[in-house]
Amino acid sequence: MSASPPVQKTRPLRRLLVTGGAGFIGCNFVHHWCQAYPNDRVVVLDALTYAGKRENLAPWEDHDSFRFVQGNICDRALVTDLLTTEHIDIVVHFAAESHVDRSIQTPDDFIQTNVVGTLTLLEAFRQHCNNPTAVEPGQAPKLFLNISTDEVFGSLEPQEPAFKEASPYVPNSPYAASKAGSDHLVRAYHHTYGLPTITTHCS
Repeated sequence: MSASPPVQKTRPLRRLLVTGGAGFIGCNFVHHWCQAYPNDRVVVLDALTYAGKRENLAPWEDHDSFRFVQGNICDRALVTDLLTTEHIDIVVHFAAESHVDRSIQTPDDFIQTNVVGTLTLLEAFRQHCNNPTAVEPGQAPKLFLNISTDEVFGSLEPQEPAFKEASPYVPNSPYAASKAGSDHLVRAYHHTYGLPTITTHCS
């Protein structure tokens, strides 16, 4: 008697909201995801400031599964509408004011985008996850993926060992401090509300 073939599980379609997806790192993520999972829904929210260019996403503009929205992550009404109408299950949060030198000149912008913007996304996503009408049957599990920076750990001398995820936070610039604040908010929403979150520290 021959063995039965293994049962192939069907992967549920993902519906992603990618903030800052027109930036250098964000657009490369979008390219990778759209190529690897062409049937997934990918919605990019980007304010198109100095760091974002819509032409970075040109290869996907005509795809039915792709949508670009120009807007600010601090716009709570817009964020809530996108989460609800697009039935988003994964938020991939790249959007941020970056560059250490710019943060020294205009720290207010960094706090507004990196801290207040992240809080806006977290609170909207928390309420979205608790809204049964925003979830479709068979939909993928919810996740908030926070893209951070190793700047939150401070500076390294050449002879010092590399940072680890458990390294203490020692931000040395307004930019690093704003990203550290963002990380702490993500952690707090995970521990306080049970929101599924992951934070990565890119170098």
